[in-house]
Amino acid sequence: MPTNIKQILSTFGELIVLDDGMESINKITNFSIKNIDIVFIDIILPKLSGLDVIKKIRTFEKNQNLHRSYIALMIPPYFFNLNKNELLSNGIDKIFVKPIKPNSIKDYLKEINLI
Repeated sequence: MPTNIKQILSTFGELIVLDDGMESINKITNFSIKNIDIVFIDIILPKLSGLDVIKKIRTFEKNQNLHRSYIALMIPPYFFNLNKNELLSNGIDKIFVKPIKPNSIKDYLKEINLI
């Protein structure tokens, strides 16, 4: 995750940064991280794509009867041609196109009552 995005997100609460898709799945499914309110994930990750991670998170939440965390996907501008409805139907709640403006994150967190 780029430093500027880390800085933006860290101003709103506790931030846990994971370096790749497999690490994310391992932390979440091993209960190393509990009660996640929101996941900001990049579509491009080492070892496992952001979309694959999201699908696994949603399956895990459902199988474990966990509350549904919000998932925001970060995409570079050249991915903008992706089918938004298809992305949203795969468990994504919000799509941010990079570069991300701090106010857009703040507005979204307010929208979902996390700040």
